[in-house]
Amino acid sequence: MTTPAQTERTERTPLLQYNLHQDQLSTETTESPTRLSPPILPHLAQFKTGLPLGDSWCPNVFTTEGGRTAFVLLVWLHYARLLQQRTQSVDDIWEEWDTEVRDSTALRNVERRITETWATFLDAPRTPSEIEEVLWRPFPLRGNEHSPLTRVIDLYVFLPREVITHRVLELSLLRVWRYYLRPTSQTGNAWDSTKRVLWMMFPPRRIHAVDLIGLVAYLAILVRYSLDPPDVAIEEATTKQLFRSGLIVSYGFANFLQDFSWAKVPFLLTATSFLSASPAPSSGDLGYSVILAVLCTHIVQLHISSSPSPIYLYPFAQALPLSTLIWNGFAKIYLPVLLMFLPALLLASVLLSFSLADVVIIPASTAFASPLEARTVFLLLGVVLLLLLICSLGMLVLVYPFISAHSSGSPWDRYSTSVGLDARRSFVRTVLQYASLHSQFNLGSTLSTHSLFYARTLSLISLARRTLWWIAVGPLSFLLVCYLVLDIFT
Repeated sequence: MTTPAQTERTERTPLLQYNLHQDQLSTETTESPTRLSPPILPHLAQFKTGLPLGDSWCPNVFTTEGGRTAFVLLVWLHYARLLQQRTQSVDDIWEEWDTEVRDSTALRNVERRITETWATFLDAPRTPSEIEEVLWRPFPLRGNEHSPLTRVIDLYVFLPREVITHRVLELSLLRVWRYYLRPTSQTGNAWDSTKRVLWMMFPPRRIHAVDLIGLVAYLAILVRYSLDPPDVAIEEATTKQLFRSGLIVSYGFANFLQDFSWAKVPFLLTATSFLSASPAPSSGDLGYSVILAVLCTHIVQLHISSSPSPIYLYPFAQALPLSTLIWNGFAKIYLPVLLMFLPALLLASVLLSFSLADVVIIPASTAFASPLEARTVFLLLGVVLLLLLICSLGMLVLVYPFISAHSSGSPWDRYSTSVGLDARRSFVRTVLQYASLHSQFNLGSTLSTHSLFYARTLSLISLARRTLWWIAVGPLSFLLVCYLVLDIFT
């Protein structure tokens, strides 16, 4: 008795299927594309003796050109990542120098291979689904059942400039951002149908909008608290105060734990400040001063490319390069100068504080008497923002005087190719963050291990991060908005 898979074999069906397990049948390829996809890391071992000619090393198991191109690009990208992150011992100076030269030469060759593979794939007309398959199709790192998965888009920082600046890549990411990412699985079960409906209802741009609304409500609650904090420590908290504190703490921890970066540290500081003096710190406490500093940091972060941000509501090619230019200029020009003069500035501030200890600068004569700390911090925030505006305008005029001239190139590169490249990477990172609805690939692209225990641990950590992310974007954002509305009208 023949199975459906046997009757559907054609002349293009490979005689030998690449299996992760000997007892798997080739018919599972259409059922779960990732289960029979060849692993990535075993193919890197053959590159130790030199780069092979062409793509003859690629296994002949793919039924689509997009899947084959994705696999070849992933192998080259992981090899480029290995070359860039490899460190050598300084015991033998000559060996270290020789290794650096050979790695640099190999990296240039690998980048050339990546560019040629991408260009070869685009020689023929491609559909949007074929291009998305190249960028988003997952592959296992190793040939075991619990191996982490990786995709081409996860390794965008290692893509050559010719690839990441390609117009087709930009258009494909814009399409995913505006609409949705089609599932890679070809099965027709209920779960895949549900995912497809969810992706159509909540494309990345709408998920970002919900995330931004939650952030604005969170900041509004912090502003409301900062202007009218309790004068003394609260001994018996009301239900409203406990509810507000629980929302702030939950939202802060959810945002910090779902994405480990320095931009998320203010969320952790806010959550710990409310926990240290439940339900909220009183004016004059250290926690209240920390919350004021965190609030100012959040307001400044609204103007950088860290998502969620109002910048992504504007056209990407117009807003992201300017934001990247100003942030890079601040981080590479003004911040080093500020750190150089920081000791003298701190000493001058201490001396000024001692000299003005008995002088009341701002009289508390208003009907809504905010603490002096809040007034001082907000005054300093206004001064800092004004200085940032002046410095940014000065940098644009002095360092980039040609920006007013008409440019016939891409709007991403109006300031410089390096700024345009960083802006594109910010765009790719944001699309990747909001397009991965059920993704577990971010950890898999950076961490891998032979141990089954650690592989399962990474899967659990990734699941926890995705759960916290959806809690922060969905229910907590809704609760923050509801609390803000009730707090305003009651």
